[in-house]
Amino acid sequence: MTDSEESLDAESEFVDESKFTRRQKMFSSLNRPSPQLMNPAADPCPPGPGGYRDIDPDTPVLKQRNLLPALLAEKLMSNTKPHQPQQSEQMNNKSILQSFPPPPGDGYKTVCEYNGEMVFREEQHVAKGLLQLPIDIQKFIYPTIDVSSCCVKSSLYNKTATAKSAFIEPQGVPLMRRVTVTWFDRGLAGVLEEIVTDKHNVGTVVTAIASNLLAAIRWVSSMHGYLYPHLTMSCVELINEFSPIKYWSQSPVRAMAWHHSCMKLAIAGMDDTVRIHNIHSEPVVTLKHRCQHLVCDLSWRPLSACDLAVACVNGILLWQIDPNSQSTRPSSSNVQLLTYCNHSPVTSLSWSPDGRLLASACPTDTNLMVWDTHFDRQHRLRRFGGGGVSTVHWAPNNEWIFTATPSNVFRVWETQKWTCDKWRNLGGRCQSACWSPDSTVLLFTVTEKPVLYCLTFPETGSVIGQLQAAVEYVDLSEVMMETVDGDVIVGGIVQSMCWDRTGERLAIIFRDNTKTDNTGNYVALFRVRLSPVFDLVPLGFVGGGLDDCPVAISFAQQFEHGALLTVCWQSGTVTFLPLCFTPSTALKLIQHKPVFNITTAA
Repeated sequence: MTDSEESLDAESEFVDESKFTRRQKMFSSLNRPSPQLMNPAADPCPPGPGGYRDIDPDTPVLKQRNLLPALLAEKLMSNTKPHQPQQSEQMNNKSILQSFPPPPGDGYKTVCEYNGEMVFREEQHVAKGLLQLPIDIQKFIYPTIDVSSCCVKSSLYNKTATAKSAFIEPQGVPLMRRVTVTWFDRGLAGVLEEIVTDKHNVGTVVTAIASNLLAAIRWVSSMHGYLYPHLTMSCVELINEFSPIKYWSQSPVRAMAWHHSCMKLAIAGMDDTVRIHNIHSEPVVTLKHRCQHLVCDLSWRPLSACDLAVACVNGILLWQIDPNSQSTRPSSSNVQLLTYCNHSPVTSLSWSPDGRLLASACPTDTNLMVWDTHFDRQHRLRRFGGGGVSTVHWAPNNEWIFTATPSNVFRVWETQKWTCDKWRNLGGRCQSACWSPDSTVLLFTVTEKPVLYCLTFPETGSVIGQLQAAVEYVDLSEVMMETVDGDVIVGGIVQSMCWDRTGERLAIIFRDNTKTDNTGNYVALFRVRLSPVFDLVPLGFVGGGLDDCPVAISFAQQFEHGALLTVCWQSGTVTFLPLCFTPSTALKLIQHKPVFNITTAA
């Protein structure tokens, strides 16, 4: 028996003997060190402590597996031709999820990572606080937040109801007055509809001209809707389609964001109220505004203690929250509303790392909006093609901006001259993306293929038009795995993913698949190595108990003992999972620590 199995045996006294014996056999047969190197005798770089490998860049196997640095020099593309995905030699039609340890059963919850393994406990014992964890990790177990108890009503709009429908239509209003009001309310198409409807008060010629113009406008709109079907969706359907939150329209959590410099977590609920939880104190700050409807994203301003941007159907609300105030309900005078014509609903926000600019995305607007909030100015970055902008992510080094569209096109902008490069033909629209902490690797997924794509960037000297093609790096196809309660299906199309600030943990949640009874009840965790070569190693699954499904994930920005994963579940609970490990940056500091020799006089 290995050391990891002995520690697991010592910590799992609540598991009955038959279930534990079955799990022990699964761990010994499925906990393989690498998805590609299945024969330990042929492995030229066996795993070291904690499952990591001592990587030699000249190893033949690694030359085949880690092709990304070579692709940087070999797959340079021209300015005129958009990039298309290339298939890496690593892809071998075998899902990397087969190399994961088995997920926890229905009656178990994942509580932490310890000694390089995921630790599970029975759900009833977690509820009672009977975790029986080592003392050095018990202090990182934070209390669960129940969001469902705070959300008393849903804010979903009726697909056909409007504010105008709440009032009785006035009678006897002159035509010109109705036309003027309709112009500001519904534009040219609304004016033409008003003229055609009131044909008794206008001439036959005017009615015929208005009818023909209205038919032409409707034909153009139908053709545009045929090319980009999302333009015919309602606001609720748009947000539900492009939000990274799983089941957004039914989820008790609509958005979530950690503060950059302290342990504050902002959570938007189904009632459109944003609540700010301080993990180390009791009071909860509540943010509510009359314009704050259909909240779909949150983003804290970097290098600031009080600014929170809220994306909603009416635009962007920029809250200024005094950290020294004792009030738990800031007034509406602390809000700045950012709006622009046809730029709604806003589905994604991202601040520049210096906190000076805010980028926003709208699926029905082809403009990428960049806001200078200090001077109350906005800059439009327009590129035709794609039908809009659905997602935006600013790179940590402040040099790149990733933008996805509702079609199979995404772009990467550089922030010096504000030019961009385009990738397309990915087999589906981009669903999720995340940057590595050093901005050298961009991971993204699409809606039609269970594949994790990778795009690498040099640290310096890269220019738009000379970036390489996207690489199909990891296969995430569905696999059937055995648990103590039976077989389950995991994997498939990715819903969202996030990368921790150390760059050494990657979390992924999947969409459900009714055709294969895949409920997507688990979060997949990977170990990540960025240097000397980029590498992903399976770590384990995170489960939330019986029939509970993860809807949102995020990593805390200030956790000094590894990474703190936050998972929002469909039941309305928010759990915190400490992933305790020593980051490689800390190890490098220890290894390079100078040693002073002190000699004493004889």
